[in-house]
Amino acid sequence: MENEEYKIEVLEKQYGSVRDFLHHYITFKELQKNHDKFNGSVFWKLTSDAHLLQAILYWTTVFGSFNNEIHLNKLDDENRAKNDFNTKLLIHLNFSKEEWETYRKSMINFRNKFIAHQNPRFNNPVPILDVAYKCALFYDEWIEEYVKPDFFTGLSIAEMIEEYKQEVEGLLKNF
Repeated sequence: MENEEYKIEVLEKQYGSVRDFLHHYITFKELQKNHDKFNGSVFWKLTSDAHLLQAILYWTTVFGSFNNEIHLNKLDDENRAKNDFNTKLLIHLNFSKEEWETYRKSMINFRNKFIAHQNPRFNNPVPILDVAYKCALFYDEWIEEYVKPDFFTGLSIAEMIEEYKQEVEGLLKNF
């Protein structure tokens, strides 16, 4: 879908937030995979937790609350982008609208009640980020097509993230 009417300043921030979500998610996953090497170190636990929380914060800026300044619905004035993305994402994830909304709201709820406000009565589990990861990678494919050929000249987010993952794996392998 080629589109000429989108807000470049929103796109740039969205793209950066999706990329940063993926960096933090990959770092979290790699730290979790290597947790035995850290011998119960508080430093590594806190580092891992910080990457998890940052990942959720970045993801929810684009896909969470509709009033966020860089939410997907802010890419254009008529919600064409959000509607196109959501329709295709549901197919990609094999989700119903209700399943997507339940997942999206669980991420927002975790961000609001645990990360931002440390609600002492909040005891929901951390949302599984595999869906958020798939959503972010799909956004990368979708946005490239949506704004074609205006914005993208280098590596896709997926390619950048693969390079980053190899870098993190190498660092932790030698730890």
